[in-house]
Parts: sequence; C-alpha cells; structure tokens
Amino acid sequence: MQKLKLEELGLLPLSPSHLNRFVSDRAIWLMRKFFKLKSPYNINMLRGHAVEWGVEEGLKDKFKKIRHTTNDKGVIINHPVLSYYDKLVQDNSFHGEQSIKLRIGLPEMVNAAITELNKYGKLISAQDWLKFNIDIVIDGETYQIPFTGRTDFFMESEEFGRVLVDLKTTSRMPSTSVRYDTRLQQVLYSRATNFRTDLLYVGYGQVEKIIDGKKKKVMGPKTKIMNVENDPKVLLRVQQTIIAMEKLLRFSDDRNVLKEIILPNPDDFMSWKDDEAYQMRKEIWGW
Repeated sequence: MQKLKLEELGLLPLSPSHLNRFVSDRAIWLMRKFFKLKSPYNINMLRGHAVEWGVEEGLKDKFKKIRHTTNDKGVIINHPVLSYYDKLVQDNSFHGEQSIKLRIGLPEMVNAAITELNKYGKLISAQDWLKFNIDIVIDGETYQIPFTGRTDFFMESEEFGRVLVDLKTTSRMPSTSVRYDTRLQQVLYSRATNFRTDLLYVGYGQVEKIIDGKKKKVMGPKTKIMNVENDPKVLLRVQQTIIAMEKLLRFSDDRNVLKEIILPNPDDFMSWKDDEAYQMRKEIWGW
C-alpha cells in the first residue's frame, strides 16, 4: 500500500478547519502548511474565547457569590468575564474602538448562553479534544485518516440525552441555514460520538422588550439554537476533499511547484487584512 503523502508531510491528523481552509482559501492553506504562516488571533476570536470561558465558569457555579452592579443603562459593569477579556486584549496587543465596542454586553451574553445551556441538563465536560478516524478509498486502497477537533460543551439530561453544543459568538444571527464549514464540523463530531450536535449562537444588539405595556427596542443579548442533521452529502464532500488534497500532494509536495499552481485571490479582504499574511503573499507571489 502506498504511504499517504499527508502522513509523510506531517499533515495528519486532519481537522475540520484544515479541510475548510483547503476548500475555501487554498493559498492560505499553502502558506500555513508549507510556508509556516501562523494563524493570527483577531478581536472577534478573543471575544469568543472570553464568552466560552465565562460560560464554562458559570456552568460550574463559579459566579454564584458575585454581586453584579449595572450602569444607568442596565449594563453589567463588574463581571469576571470583563477582566478575562481585558487581559486577552492586553496580552495580544489589541487596542482601539473595536475592542471597546466588543466588550459591551459580554456578561449579558454569558448569562444568556448559560440559561440556554442549562435547558440541556448538566454539564459533563467542556473544551474536550475529540480523536477519531474516517475511512477513505484512494485508488482502490482504503486508508484510515485520523482526525482531531475540539468540542465546546458536552451536556446531558433525561429529556435530551447526550448533546454536544457548539457555542458561536456572532454579531448577526443566522437565518434558517447553517454555513457549510460549520455543518462539516458538526457532522464529523456527530459521526465520531453518535451524539446529537446543536449550535448555540449568542450575540448582543437590539432586541424587542415589553416596557410599560409597549414594545421597545433596547440593547440586550440574543440567542438562537440550531440543530445540525447528519447529512451524508457532507461526509461525501469530506471524502472528496481529502482525496483532492492527497492527489495534489502526490502530484507535487514541493512548495515551489505548489505556489505555481495555487494562486491567491487579492480581493479576499478577510485573508489579507492580517499584515503577516499580506507580507508573506508578496514574498511568495510578488504581489
């Protein structure tokens, strides 16, 4: 049996984010895997980490003895998640209006997420790493492809059984559909555990409340829960993506050849707003 190029090059185990990057932005995939581009943090990721931390601590009853105070607009101004977020911002040298803007409503988001998660029963574990394999047939030979991935909250109750809940912080609630990259992750996790997987979106913005008998728009937390069905088409695309990655590397695993057949999209603002990625792109492709 031919040895996998993915294994030879140290690209195993795979992860959902690895597959998604190969599909959505192959130039960044090449830069990360062959030119050692580091994955930068951004301020939205730091807010997400802070909310996850606050929710886990809250589910473990770490905040019960804390008395919250609010400002004249009813916004909580003393909560451990605020201190945690401030440290993340300082450690990663993020400053400016955006970091201040995303700080607003963090305690409310944490509390709203805890309320939703408590409906699933008790917390079994949080921030676990999953390890599992997927069988892939390449040129008539079957390979076991190892995967790894991190789950957010593992909940259990008599009503729902065991459920993996993935927490997503967002500025805009999804409508009726779940993005493909998110579905891919959840389908793989459901397949690996045989547990139901749900998405819990939490954000902060304008919400409607009844005040003095009238509907009024005020600032507050928003939540939305979405279930991800185990769609076999997603698994098919996973298999096709792995095969495409392996066959590309069998064609060539020389990064200087790969950079000639993989070109970046200069209009992809999200990829190039990171200065390190932008400078590396100029070094590799000259523009």
